[in-house]
Amino acid sequence: MPALKISIVSLALLLGAWGCGDGNKGTAAPAKKLEFQVRTVKVTTQRVHYMIDTTGTLVAQDVYRLDAQVPGTVEGVTFNEGDEVTPNTVLCRLSGSMYDLSEKQAEADFKKAEADIVDMQRKTRNDIGRAKVGLTQAEADLARRVPAFKEGAITEQEVKDYEAKRDMAAVQIKDMEEAEKTSVEAMQAEAAMKKRAWDVAKDNKERSYVKSPIAGVIEQRMVTNGMCASAAGTPIAMLVDKRALKLKFVLPEAESAHVTDKSHLTFRVPAYPTREFNAKIYRIGDLSDDRARVVTCWAVVEPTDAKLKSGFFANLRITTEDKANGIVIPMIATLPTEKGFVAFVIEDGKAVRRPLKLGLSVSERDVEVLSGLKEGDAIVVEGANSLQDGVPIKDMGPGLYTNAQPEPAKSEGAPAKSEPEKKAEKAP
Repeated sequence: MPALKISIVSLALLLGAWGCGDGNKGTAAPAKKLEFQVRTVKVTTQRVHYMIDTTGTLVAQDVYRLDAQVPGTVEGVTFNEGDEVTPNTVLCRLSGSMYDLSEKQAEADFKKAEADIVDMQRKTRNDIGRAKVGLTQAEADLARRVPAFKEGAITEQEVKDYEAKRDMAAVQIKDMEEAEKTSVEAMQAEAAMKKRAWDVAKDNKERSYVKSPIAGVIEQRMVTNGMCASAAGTPIAMLVDKRALKLKFVLPEAESAHVTDKSHLTFRVPAYPTREFNAKIYRIGDLSDDRARVVTCWAVVEPTDAKLKSGFFANLRITTEDKANGIVIPMIATLPTEKGFVAFVIEDGKAVRRPLKLGLSVSERDVEVLSGLKEGDAIVVEGANSLQDGVPIKDMGPGLYTNAQPEPAKSEGAPAKSEPEKKAEKAP
């Protein structure tokens, strides 16, 4: 067996070499100092943005269902889906000729009532005038008879008859004046009723013109010429107010506590994947859904030249806090333990174990540190798994590792869990 022979010979040579040597025969060489090779980066501070990511839906500021306000037959439809309309745009008419005639008839009835009052007053004034002439004549006749009675030319009864004629003429005038007043009041009341009827007819005529109440876009036409709108309330069209859009979105209960109407909100939509839009939060709901445990919120979309539409899906990002000097380290530098997360830093050439309190994940590779590190610390990013507290270290520099880059931190609620904490939960 040649291989075995070679091994035995080699072993003999090694033993002979060990047996030979200088004056320190049989003394072992001094042990070489053991150092752990690691890579480190310097801890720096940077601006950290705390943000919440969620989704929502664009909603029109107002959506109207335009209904018929009077019954009638639909005429002169001039609109279709997609048409832009203003409050002065006539979309169609309902039985136009019927309401035109009704308005004219009501106007004529009212004007006739007014003319009847004038005519009655004219006739009454003439009648009273004639009665006053009769009264004057009766007074004159009586005045001529009194001297004759005193001379004995006529009897006392004849004088009394002329006095009665005078008194009767006076009573007749008073009765006519009172009758005129009563008749005028009655006729004026009737005229007022006819004026109201005319006003209703004019209003119905105006309502027979179906107009948009807003400046918007026709979303759906719901009538055609000849259709009968049998009653007020028959749907004519659906309109969307394009003047403003709103964002409707929900937040988990915990996250809603960190959002205010001053929180900055941006969003993206699939129709414009490279553009970012702004919205102003104006409402954070007071009620939480007891099943989904979410709070409904609203924001007004700021003006833009993009053709955003109601119903668009939106990805939202809400900035809840902005920290100017946050400590952010590579996530790989953190080690999960039974007592929480730790990291190793180099002090005087040795590894020093530091307990950490982690904040939010800043990116896929970086995490914020709330306590346990300070700016300028040299933190181990490679080789930490084999370290013990106090072992000597040989720093090989950062290598491919660089200081963490500032990116928006994603809030996961209160309290938030960092990515290393999530990994620790999964660890056996």
